[in-house]
Amino acid sequence: MYKTILPLCFLLSAGLAKAQNQSSGDTTQYSLALPSLRLTPDARFSGMCNVGIAMPADPNSMHFNPSNIVFSKQKFNFGLSYAPNFSSPEEFINYFSLFGKLGKKNALGASVRFAADSMLVDTAKARQQASNYLQKQLNRNMELGFAFAHKFGEGFSAAVSGKYIMSSFAAWKDSSGAAILSPSAALAMDLSATYQRKFKIGTPHEGLETNGEFRAALSVTNIGTKLEYGANGLNAQSYQANLPTNMGLGLGFTYTVNKDLAFSVGGDFNKLLVPQVSNIDINGDSIPDYQQMDAFEAMLSSLQDSPDGFLGELKTMVYSIGAELKYKKRLSFRLGHQGKDLIQDLENRLAAGFGFHINVFTINASFAREIGTSNTRGGNVNLSVLIDLSNLGKKKDK
Repeated sequence: MYKTILPLCFLLSAGLAKAQNQSSGDTTQYSLALPSLRLTPDARFSGMCNVGIAMPADPNSMHFNPSNIVFSKQKFNFGLSYAPNFSSPEEFINYFSLFGKLGKKNALGASVRFAADSMLVDTAKARQQASNYLQKQLNRNMELGFAFAHKFGEGFSAAVSGKYIMSSFAAWKDSSGAAILSPSAALAMDLSATYQRKFKIGTPHEGLETNGEFRAALSVTNIGTKLEYGANGLNAQSYQANLPTNMGLGLGFTYTVNKDLAFSVGGDFNKLLVPQVSNIDINGDSIPDYQQMDAFEAMLSSLQDSPDGFLGELKTMVYSIGAELKYKKRLSFRLGHQGKDLIQDLENRLAAGFGFHINVFTINASFAREIGTSNTRGGNVNLSVLIDLSNLGKKKDK
């Protein structure tokens, strides 16, 4: 029996992410742990359907691209975000993030994510198999991150982030109620860089020196050790799974019409750097090679393991496009579209959001939903608050 259960438990603990090409019927599977780490936690960037790598920064840029925070006009800001799952009230994502500028060229950032989700099994077949052996409960996980960003000259910045990630699978139980998989922890890092250039388009409105701003950014996130889960009652076997390492390229443009009106557009292109599931076993030890790769090997393999070659790798990229309109720095309106999502197994999504600013508070809300006649899933709601304390302690001129 255990020879059947062991591969299944690994599948479950890896949180298999699946993307299916509906037009061809081909299915590509990726082995990774905690796919929820890739979900956008806040309402502003969710309102643009997960565009954020090269958009104007706020504290939640810690999720996308920490190198961007050093370009912020704010000196100290923090955010609180909440993303509930109304279809399953016990599932949620809470995200706390902040950054502080150290002079003109340095910035520090920090973030904490708490989540409870059931994204451990993404396919109906796996759920049916699991029901024969396991009683699935929520997976609770935490991510603690710190970042340092430095600006080189006026238009280029880079950042490095360190993370501690904890995943609790202790709630997974067998038919007798005994815990099967024990909690696990991993260390990870993010590397990111941003290029920004300001320029004039025509004649800027009175009071503006420049009215155009272009940004390009590259961010590689969740580079780290594997999560290793200890097993109780299954011959003391342990299971390893890769973090959802991701490489993202972002492009953004902001046009400031006048002092009251600004418009930003952006696009993100993401590629998972995790191995595809396959039966290749070069060393003949009856364990597929993808399960034995370390983080570096998995990243390299992910760039060349598609059966369709280079074109196949391009097809696995996830794109998002979004726009944000700001009026008098008080009101914001957002729209976005995202193509197929390897993490949530969604083909296409549309999103919309809005925000308003009062004193030091900015409150944002968003709604995203999969589109298509076959969609039976509800939408996703995100709520967040930003608190700008840049002027805390300063006295106003009389």
